[in-house]
Amino acid sequence: MLTETDANTLAYFFKPGGASWDQHRTMVASIPDSFRGRFVAVAGQPLALVRGGASDGGITVLRAREAADDAIDWAGAESLAIPDLGPGFDAPSALYVPSPSYQEHDIERLEWVACGTYGVADGLLWHVGVDGW
Repeated sequence: MLTETDANTLAYFFKPGGASWDQHRTMVASIPDSFRGRFVAVAGQPLALVRGGASDGGITVLRAREAADDAIDWAGAESLAIPDLGPGFDAPSALYVPSPSYQEHDIERLEWVACGTYGVADGLLWHVGVDGW
């Protein structure tokens, strides 16, 4: 689970399947300079986290090195910085990802839509896809 904090970080919590959240209330990792974050589970690949910077960090994708059955070490994850999407996307106000909750098939590609920075470009959307990573 990810939560967004007032300190512009993402707090990551983990609980094993079937376990109760009562026993897993402690944050496992903090992901700094992050305003938004979304998990993407691409079929046959480790879990990915698309995170949008809170200031001028732009968008970075982190990919787990271990199975999602265990808590993920996001600090040790593979990292892919997304090239500059243009003015107004340094701190995206929203990220939208494909999700099994509203799709009938497996997610076959790492992709998302970013909404521009609030008050600057929040009327703009950018569809981003990454192949071969």
